[in-house]
Amino acid sequence: MSDIFEALQKAQREAEERAAGTAGPEARGNGLGGEAPTSPEPATAPPAPAKRGHHRRSWLSWLRNGASRNGHERHVPLLDSGNSSQLGEHFRVLRTQVEMAGPSAIMVTSALDQEGKTLCAINLAIALAMRAGAHVILCDADLRKPSVAASMGLAHGPGLTECLLDEAAWRDCLLTTRYEGLRVLPAGRHTAEAPELLGLERMRQITAELKAEFPDHYIVFDAPPVLLTADPLILARNMDHALLVVRAGVTPRAAVQKAIDTLGAESVLGIILNDVTESVSNYYYYGYGSQYGYGKAGKAST
Repeated sequence: MSDIFEALQKAQREAEERAAGTAGPEARGNGLGGEAPTSPEPATAPPAPAKRGHHRRSWLSWLRNGASRNGHERHVPLLDSGNSSQLGEHFRVLRTQVEMAGPSAIMVTSALDQEGKTLCAINLAIALAMRAGAHVILCDADLRKPSVAASMGLAHGPGLTECLLDEAAWRDCLLTTRYEGLRVLPAGRHTAEAPELLGLERMRQITAELKAEFPDHYIVFDAPPVLLTADPLILARNMDHALLVVRAGVTPRAAVQKAIDTLGAESVLGIILNDVTESVSNYYYYGYGSQYGYGKAGKAST
């Protein structure tokens, strides 16, 4: 976990220097960035890393501009087979890292709100489905604020809520998408009783049935933030892994550490550093990515 928190430390240091108007050469050239943290009491040192051996798949993926500067998620084009942008390439790298774990039930969450976890869940599911012969089911488990179906332009209808209430069968609620190999189980109607529904035996049964019927599928669950609701902790009981989305330069490191501790470091497959600034994108793509044919805009260079 030390590499992850070193990156988070750089992100916050650059944000603090930018806010003070004194960003140094390192921050301008090699740092990770974003807005200044919204926490009035940012941590001054990275939390202690998890003990060696407790987190065998610690890694950090960088995504650029996954959220807007006012803290709200903005529209990011969904991936397609012709997408050659930096964003598309980052999700392909993320896909490769996730594939190392094999087909499984993966929960995508964040420590706090407005960190881009839904967009990350959607694009990860699309990226996984782009593999020839791959199959993915994306389940919207954010029953309080469902947004997966709307973000993908799918029709509103019954979903996970209705399945948990035995008002519908999950097989009848699956929606096809324009991405071959990807189907969506929407959240259905939103409800304030999400913890009670997700804690039902029926939720365990649905997850088990999905995994049994589609053993070669990746099943991606979009879950609420860890530190704001009990929902993801309840949902995590039925998951194989969790991915934690962190907004660069905004999410306090203490919140990241608390989220990891809450989920259990052994269950966190990796961390996605979202909304990375131009400096680190250029550092990566000019320092390394240029040899693979990517220029500043993430397009194939000529």
